Amino acid sequence: QESPLCDLGNRDFTIDAMSISLADLLHSDWANKITDPFGGKHDLENRLIRMVRTDVFESDGLRLLRAVRLAATLGFEIEEETKATIIQNTSYLENVSWERIRDEFLIILSSDQAKSYIYLMDNLGLLCKVIPELEQGREVGQPKEHYWNVLEHNIETVGTFEDLVSRTYDPSWVLDYVPWSQDLATYFKETISDGHTRETLTKLACLLHDIAKPVTRTVETNGRIRFLGHHSEGATMVKAILQRLRLSRRTIKLVQTLVLHHLRPGQMSQDTQIPTARAIYRFFRNVGDAAVDTLYLNLSDYLSARGPLLKQNEWTNYA
Repeated sequence: QESPLCDLGNRDFTIDAMSISLADLLHSDWANKITDPFGGKHDLENRLIRMVRTDVFESDGLRLLRAVRLAATLGFEIEEETKATIIQNTSYLENVSWERIRDEFLIILSSDQAKSYIYLMDNLGLLCKVIPELEQGREVGQPKEHYWNVLEHNIETVGTFEDLVSRTYDPSWVLDYVPWSQDLATYFKETISDGHTRETLTKLACLLHDIAKPVTRTVETNGRIRFLGHHSEGATMVKAILQRLRLSRRTIKLVQTLVLHHLRPGQMSQDTQIPTARAIYRFFRNVGDAAVDTLYLNLSDYLSARGPLLKQNEWTNYA
């Protein structure tokens, strides 16, 4: 039979490798009775995710993602040697079932400031292990109206959406043109499918909305870059990606709808004209209960495309 100390040595991270007996919990000085062979208390106090041993990821490849998930949900940092070891061991994620990967990944997406942790996943070599199709967008340039390349734009759109629904977007004048109410706050916090909220699933759509740009990219003789049909091709790719992640038909339909129609709000009228009643009717008819989500994805897409290049007058005209 394994000793408690040996069992703790089989854990993943130091903050999970502490123990105390139930009897000791009854003592007033219970904190001094914690068994902590790997310095978990120190790392807890310093808000660090540190591996117990260098081979912890070989035992269970999901721990690679769990490190990011713990950092995202606790607001901790991953210790530098642990980061380096994750980068060296990303191949172990290939041995993990898609269901387990899905669960950790969606928890990361559901966290506050998920954009930062998606970038962290990418820096650690994990993001494109979860969604390999994103890799095609790396270093793929876009028209001059865009500040970011395709991969960065997809990630930035997640952050922009987060900043719109948390009302923290900077510059703040952007929010003057984005409708908000307590009803909308409640709407996005509603759990609708696979145990996840509209907010989380819209973030997923943000990350995937331009997934097909690399495969639809063309350059015309005058140098103009175009991505014709990337919204419809993207919807097809999204279905395959989310089926691989074993998500439900309802979730897949919602995210597909968002990706398919993410350009639609900006195409409902020309220049600064107000959309006609007929155009609005057709939009709601085609998009259904994803209409509000689609509008927010469209706004997030536009803002993240412009990035630091955004000017107040152009945003006023667009919104």
